[in-house]
Amino acid sequence: MEEMIGMMVALSIAAERVVEITKGVIPALGMARTDPKQEKLRKAMLQLLAVGSGIGVTFLASPMLAESLPTHWNTTTGMVVIGLLASGGSGFWNAILSYLLQLKDIRTQTVQQLLDARSGTMAASSAATLATDVHVLRPVRSVQDVAA
Repeated sequence: MEEMIGMMVALSIAAERVVEITKGVIPALGMARTDPKQEKLRKAMLQLLAVGSGIGVTFLASPMLAESLPTHWNTTTGMVVIGLLASGGSGFWNAILSYLLQLKDIRTQTVQQLLDARSGTMAASSAATLATDVHVLRPVRSVQDVAA
């Protein structure tokens, strides 16, 4: 799973670079507009450019992706879906990756706590057994000690 997220981050970064290069070539896309209608249109064009870049980068990388993807993703539809996901931006995928890593850390901590609790229970049980054994093996000094 982490490999797939890492791949998505790489594709997203590549798609973002294509958008940034295009904004440099077409300055009108890089400059914010004061008119809300024009700004909305500019943002829509940038989003379409990002989607196109994500899909294009995914198809260009498909020979490398084919090795690490399940077979049902190695189709035209699968590549388009991956391209759409990649167009979400690397910030989105970095956040997903950090959540997954945190989840992995939480699982590791939970397992460690369970193991510690288990070994603590076993240690307590061993100590109780040892105390019982010591009680049984204590020297007998009188009849009253045997009754105890």
